[in-house]
Amino acid sequence: MVDSRPYETRYFINQGLKNPQNPYIKGMMEKNKFKLKETLTPMGVAFYIAPLINAVTRVGETDERQVVF
Repeated sequence: MVDSRPYETRYFINQGLKNPQNPYIKGMMEKNKFKLKETLTPMGVAFYIAPLINAVTRVGETDERQVVF
């Protein structure tokens, strides 16, 4: 977790959300596009993508973790 109130932090978050390169993130965006409404936002990541990443890191196999990271 990071405090996203500072402008610099918010800038980096927004830049990272503009063009995700990770294939896992892209796949999760595609699977959840009806919930994300075609735009990736910090709240969308917090509710629809981050829990899936958390699940993979906790109970996923090694090859699944490598896909995520």
